[in-house]
Amino acid sequence: MTMKKTVLLMTFMFESILTFGAITSITDNGLVYEFDVYDDKLVLVLAGYTDDMRSEVTVPRLISYNKQRLPVKWVADGAFEGCSKLVKITLSDSIISIGKRAFKDCKNVKSINIPKSITRIEESTFSECKKLEEINLPESVESIGKYAFFGCSNIQVRLNVNVEVIEDSCFMGCRADRIVLGEKVKYIRECAFKNSGVCEVPSNVVSIGKNAYEDANVGMTDFPSTLRIIEDSAFYNAHTLIWNSMAEGCESIGNYAFANSRLGRSQGSPVNIPNSVTSIGKCAFANSGMLALTIGTGIKHIGERMFMRCTSLLSVIIPETMESIGDSAFYKCDDLVWLNLPDNIKSIGEYAFAECSISEREVALPASLTTVAPHAFAGCAMNSVVIPGSVKTIGESAFENCKYMENLSIANSVTNIGTSAFSGCSKLETVNIPNSVTNIGKSAFAGCINMKTADIPNSVTEIGESAFYNCPMLLSVNIPSRLQEIKPNTFYHSSKIRTLTIPASVTKIGAGAFHDGVRLLDIYNLSTTPQAIDESVFPIYDSYNLITLHVPTGCKAAYQTADNWKTFNIVEEDLSGIQAVKVNIDDKDAWFDLEGREVLRPEKGRIYIHGGRKVLVK
Repeated sequence: MTMKKTVLLMTFMFESILTFGAITSITDNGLVYEFDVYDDKLVLVLAGYTDDMRSEVTVPRLISYNKQRLPVKWVADGAFEGCSKLVKITLSDSIISIGKRAFKDCKNVKSINIPKSITRIEESTFSECKKLEEINLPESVESIGKYAFFGCSNIQVRLNVNVEVIEDSCFMGCRADRIVLGEKVKYIRECAFKNSGVCEVPSNVVSIGKNAYEDANVGMTDFPSTLRIIEDSAFYNAHTLIWNSMAEGCESIGNYAFANSRLGRSQGSPVNIPNSVTSIGKCAFANSGMLALTIGTGIKHIGERMFMRCTSLLSVIIPETMESIGDSAFYKCDDLVWLNLPDNIKSIGEYAFAECSISEREVALPASLTTVAPHAFAGCAMNSVVIPGSVKTIGESAFENCKYMENLSIANSVTNIGTSAFSGCSKLETVNIPNSVTNIGKSAFAGCINMKTADIPNSVTEIGESAFYNCPMLLSVNIPSRLQEIKPNTFYHSSKIRTLTIPASVTKIGAGAFHDGVRLLDIYNLSTTPQAIDESVFPIYDSYNLITLHVPTGCKAAYQTADNWKTFNIVEEDLSGIQAVKVNIDDKDAWFDLEGREVLRPEKGRIYIHGGRKVLVK
């Protein structure tokens, strides 16, 4: 308060005290007014009400007092806060200001007019007026404060005003049928329309704040060229949001910006992210209803869970500029049947495409990819996979349960095949493992129930437990010559293998390694020292004597006294020339069995003399 205003007010109060005693306020028709000074003149402030106030009141321009006609200039902060009696109030155009919380929580008020003299709606002025049905803001209004209409669940608003900023939570919870914004609106702040009724995106908006339209009914939306920023959760769970278009200009889309929104689900509108967008946050479109997606060239990285659980998404176009795809980026996009993976992509994250329908006949991984991350394509429906020469590691469960995969090409660059990498690929018949591989992880090919051949190169030094568990159609397998341990259950239930060669390098064979191999007839053990085994290693213990165990010359006695080996039908042979090499069984050169008899058509899994040396046909 200025010195001059203070002096004027004190002078008036002094004169009033001399005349009437100490008077600081007056009452008129149940309304309480206090004295103040405006423009060097004495004025009145509507400060509250009494029990005599009617449910419908009119605030006059002037009130007579002490032979003066005093104008009513503003409504004080909290003047009617919590007043349940008020139903309608008419304000005169003499009022130039309505204070903070002036009508807050007036639960029964239905109608309030805003005079043309008002330039600002203050913070929480009408918040929680749940029965307020309609309010028309005059063109004189230039700003609206935070929470101004918060919780006005039945209000319909039309902003034909000069307001540029819709402040925090301004219309939050306004569930009425329509909120119309003017062309002047440029900035929509945090939670401005959260949980609101049908509301639009302004045609000249520049930024949309956090949670601005969360849980709102937005409808058909054209995002204008003026738009630059969409902040975190701006349209989270927005009902009936139909992405019609987004013009070039937008630069950033925040975390969860459109997550859980319907996003075009009702009309099948495609989502085209313009080239101007350079940043999209995690989960930005997660669980949204889009059918088709085109990502602009400005995006180099698809972030964590960005499109996760978009269960209606059918196709994705990824630009050639893309460099990485983050963890769970398209996880559980159940209907995703088509996508392109540009060669510039260097990394694909864990679960990136797990449990997608991807049914392309052949999926060729990017030529720049170095690692196939754990679970990256688990549960996909592709028919064929080509792993390029840039890849070094195939991660844990990378292609687990790809039940429709029939063909697999692994480049001669891969060194490690991770745990369960191809487990459950039930249609896969042949695996050619390149000689760059040194490690095959636990359960790597477990449950490949139609696999017939597994060509394991001698470069492999470790095969994990249950690596080929439950491969009942496996006819032949080469155990690498550098392998030292055959771990438990490695070939458990590989019941069609007839001939098995155990290289001299193997010193340990784990429980159940070849259990349930019911058709096993011949075992060639090249080790001069019997490995310690238990009775579960090979098929049914009582039938060991039906299997011929071939051992190196001079070692029969050692095997005859070794636990569990001694029950086999043991024969002693010169095994030094046996080589587990893959040959063409249609070779025209002569083939002979080990007794020197010519064989017209050699069988897979048996040992013959060919080209002057002993070979195992695979």
